[in-house]
Amino acid sequence: MVKKQILNFDKIQNSRKQFIINNSQKDHVVINSLANVLISAPHGVRQLRLGKIKGREIGSLAAALFLKESTPSSFIAKTRNNNDDANFDEISDYKNSIISIIKTNFANALKNFSKKNSICMQYTFKRQKRKRFTQKLLTMRKFKPFSTNFYLLDFHGLSSKRNCDINLGTHLGKNIRSDEKSFDLLLELLKKENFFTQIDAPFMAGSRTLSGSLKNKYPHIFSLQIEIRCDITNKKENFNRFKKLLRVFTLWINNLVKSMKIN
Repeated sequence: MVKKQILNFDKIQNSRKQFIINNSQKDHVVINSLANVLISAPHGVRQLRLGKIKGREIGSLAAALFLKESTPSSFIAKTRNNNDDANFDEISDYKNSIISIIKTNFANALKNFSKKNSICMQYTFKRQKRKRFTQKLLTMRKFKPFSTNFYLLDFHGLSSKRNCDINLGTHLGKNIRSDEKSFDLLLELLKKENFFTQIDAPFMAGSRTLSGSLKNKYPHIFSLQIEIRCDITNKKENFNRFKKLLRVFTLWINNLVKSMKIN
């Protein structure tokens, strides 16, 4: 059961600090709830990209931790700098953990579908230039269309010098094509609370990023890079705006979440 979270600035920031202290010897932490939404925070600690150290995006981890507790989502967060960048490196333990969650989610979705619709199914992953997802229906009776929407929500921090509050990276719409209606709902909710949101600017979440590369690998997923301006998340005088934003994401994510547990 999801606990109702108290929105308190010091509590949220202290929870983030304690989380890092408790897990500082681990590369990252994974909590797989077997839901179809995964909240990711790869930059809550420093990163090394192309030989240069990049700073922590502490607000992204604070937001992700709160949303982990206020929704039934799965969760993954980087907790140690191992001279890597989980959002940039082509191969990483962090990315491999996400791949494992995606595969588990798909397998459970398939089992649920087979059980509910009395249908025998088979699926394969074919290797071409890119791995493409295919599915073959064999014997079928009356059934609902098979759907395995999986949502990767990758949270980041945006410089306070940027002129937008939120930047949503979609790779020109490619990464959110599997559920554009849900993306439009998020935009509507953000607009209603007066958050100035830009799409694909300054960051579009292209094929080199975590969300873009995983969308290329698994075309059936919905992947969104969410950049929040750091003065909203990190400054106490802006906490009322941060509270509104956390409520928006809590409402939106709970609308997406669907359990994939097998009875």
